Amino acid sequence: MLGLAPLPSKRKEPLIYIHHVWGFLKSIGFRYSAVVTPSVDQVDAMPCAIAAQAYTVGGTCWKAMGSAPFIDLGNEVIREGFIICPTKKWLKSIL
Repeated sequence: MLGLAPLPSKRKEPLIYIHHVWGFLKSIGFRYSAVVTPSVDQVDAMPCAIAAQAYTVGGTCWKAMGSAPFIDLGNEVIREGFIICPTKKWLKSIL
């Protein structure tokens, strides 16, 4: 989403995953003052919050990537589709 790839496995190497994502988020100016080292869940929530903020602002602050969601009748579920990606221009404007 934010140009952060490839990611280590959060299940197999949670501390490396946290270090990788948290280090990236701090390097672009994001802070979470409530904790020194976040959990995997907290690290996962941060990029989602950034994308949600861009989406609510609207306009040219985000772009959708991927395919539209679809109904998987065989498994009786709705499959995820679009990934909302904040634009670099918008990210720079909020830092």
